[in-house]
Amino acid sequence: METSHSSPAAATKPVPPLTRLDRAKGQPLTLEQREAVGATLEAHYERNVSLRGLSRATGLSYGVVHRILKERGVKLRGRGERKRRTPNASPVTGS
Repeated sequence: METSHSSPAAATKPVPPLTRLDRAKGQPLTLEQREAVGATLEAHYERNVSLRGLSRATGLSYGVVHRILKERGVKLRGRGERKRRTPNASPVTGS
């Protein structure tokens, strides 16, 4: 099964750090927040961070993380499926 999500060149771009969102529980994300967090979630997901890991790091629910990535057109991995790392890929740090 093909699990490639990005080109090798994309793996070398710097990724913004994952941070918890400063908002009240249950408060909807604004469009600007959704766009910004979506780009960050996508970048980390493509670098092999799990949906649950993204959820824990941002304080968003698993469902919200899943929905944002699907809305952005990200091809999600199957259960327990990890993308193979290229020899030059560095692991994500700070999460």
